[in-house]
Amino acid sequence: MLEGDAFSAALRDSLDAFISPLHERLSFLETAFGASRRSRRRRRRLSSSSSDGEYSGGDGGRHIPRCAVARALGREIEGAPHRLLPEKIIPADDRYAAILDCVPYALANTDVRYDRTMAHGQNRLRKDVSATFGRDSEWNVTPALGVFEFLNRFEKAGNDNYVSEGRALYLLPEFTEGDLKRELYTIMPSLHRGGSGEVSSYMELVNWLLRQCADEQSLSDQDALFHGASQEDGETENDFYVRLRGLRRLCGYIHTEGQMKSRNMQGLN
Repeated sequence: MLEGDAFSAALRDSLDAFISPLHERLSFLETAFGASRRSRRRRRRLSSSSSDGEYSGGDGGRHIPRCAVARALGREIEGAPHRLLPEKIIPADDRYAAILDCVPYALANTDVRYDRTMAHGQNRLRKDVSATFGRDSEWNVTPALGVFEFLNRFEKAGNDNYVSEGRALYLLPEFTEGDLKRELYTIMPSLHRGGSGEVSSYMELVNWLLRQCADEQSLSDQDALFHGASQEDGETENDFYVRLRGLRRLCGYIHTEGQMKSRNMQGLN
């Protein structure tokens, strides 16, 4: 009996001697793995973001918009300013509600941050956006209802170059000229003086332009011109069609292609 007990004790000691190092190794691996995971998460958090709010995984992967990461996590980016939309323009005629709303001109990159450190790359960004917007095609508020085409072109050029709304606030005035450009700079916040302006965001700037340039009465008058347009003496069918498209453009494209074709047929002599 004693021999059997001694044998059992010796077997347990042998098994303990064999298993104990394995436990220690597993514990070491678990600790190392946990530290590695924490390190990767820390690198992701500390990974540099681009001036337009892009997020890098820190491992050479593709850049992902930080705003998209925030939406995926269901929370705001820590420390990022909140994006607020200005009060809607509510016209008496519902037909004009959509084109007088600033939301359709919003940019895909909704990061509203902008500071002096980001200003250094603004000239290069302007050149890139100009390639899409059109060089030497600055707008001087003539005609006033050209604001719709201007904002549509800027929104397209901005999205093509993934411009953030924070940068767009200071970039949009660069595509205007004359009195309009001077007035825009008087209503914008100043980075040098540190003061706030009448507008403090890209969306507020868009809303301001719509209020200043596209009043409801002007839209109604332009709409009447479109519906009453007809071919003039000495005007070719093609010339009339081009003029009609110009009238439609100044109406903010509220008329469909079907209405455009119908008006063209009715207006021909």
